[in-house]
Amino acid sequence: MTAVDVSILAGDPDIRGSVQEMYRVPDSDRLLARSLDGGSVFDVGQFFRIPGSGAARNTLRHHVYVELGDPATWQALGAEELGGVFQRGEDVDRLLGSAALAELRAHGARTHHLGLVDPQTGRVAAGRDAGASDVVLIREFPVVKPSRERLLSEHVYDYIDYLRAPSKVIALEHIVRLGVPGGSSLLDRYRRLVAAGDDAAAAAFVAALGLSGALEPWTALPSPSVEWTTKYEDHDRHLGRQEAALLGGVHVATLAQLADLLLLATTAVTTMFRRAGLRLWDLKWEVADDRGAPVLVDTMDHDSARITAPGELEGARFHVHFNKQAVRDYYRILHPDWHRALDDAKERSAHDQRGRGFMDIYREGVAQGRYPTIPELDPAFAALQGEKYWYATEAGAGATDPGRSADLAVREVRFYDAAGAAGAFLQRNAAS
Repeated sequence: MTAVDVSILAGDPDIRGSVQEMYRVPDSDRLLARSLDGGSVFDVGQFFRIPGSGAARNTLRHHVYVELGDPATWQALGAEELGGVFQRGEDVDRLLGSAALAELRAHGARTHHLGLVDPQTGRVAAGRDAGASDVVLIREFPVVKPSRERLLSEHVYDYIDYLRAPSKVIALEHIVRLGVPGGSSLLDRYRRLVAAGDDAAAAAFVAALGLSGALEPWTALPSPSVEWTTKYEDHDRHLGRQEAALLGGVHVATLAQLADLLLLATTAVTTMFRRAGLRLWDLKWEVADDRGAPVLVDTMDHDSARITAPGELEGARFHVHFNKQAVRDYYRILHPDWHRALDDAKERSAHDQRGRGFMDIYREGVAQGRYPTIPELDPAFAALQGEKYWYATEAGAGATDPGRSADLAVREVRFYDAAGAAGAFLQRNAAS
């Protein structure tokens, strides 16, 4: 398909997500997906805007999927590239001999991505020289969401229709972690165990990551880990491997090979960013089950990854996020009362007798004056994020100057300094 009718973009979207709108192409299984400049953190839905981020996200998405879909990418990937991600030689050897890598070298990764779309002409560009756009053409896969039902005194999610569907987007978020950056949920979970006085569980948590001692931010893992959270519940819930195997709805052997595929894909993306002086810490993937065959789907962009660049100012060295984590940190540092309110609403939702989602509880709390309203994102900070998003996008195309990242990083810490919060920023992001 070399062109598509973009007049459908003038109508109402068939599917409206938190940060993208999708339009079904008539008489096909295709969708036009338009990324919005709006953003969402903490599972709240779209409530802030980063100028130009829609086009930046979809253009990066295109660069990544083109790279992953090309067998030449995998034919060139060897022990050196894997050794830059995996410290243990046995992990490198296993992946070099894996069925997942053999399949990638023969055919490339299967993805739902078909190309970047010119929103004026409808031209679909499938190659590396596609330019920039906020619209992409993708293949649609069924989304089968669980319903929330009452079971005795609690509300639970019913996945039976999802499990019976032969083809669908897998109801898991697949997270590959290369390290423990500031703001990582790994730190939050570890600190809760420490606060509860459960030293044995805290030590086991750290050992499972291949580390020892106290878990510190900005620590690299000896080898990347794969973990899963829920995708269709009202907020992300971390899953043990047994529950992930059940909710995935695929054979365990399939899920294991899929984990290898995602480890390899993350290695390729790591290599892509490293050329531009950026470091990838973790990456969230979404996958469809196409009657037993895995297909990489949904976005693969700044909202799916934690990417950082190093910065230095007046002798202080720090990490700066070139992704949505920067906005999460903004709200945690400058609006901690609001962030605590969301956490409280999520805790109440988990035990709510009426089965309400946390946002319903939060909105009720705002109406009653118990919770603060959603704070606005400072326009100057939003504009800086837009510049950083485009830097990461250009890095995906191998078309950026690595020296620019340091300037962008310094500008971020100066923003916090002007807001009287440089100390809080450095506490979260200081480099050792």
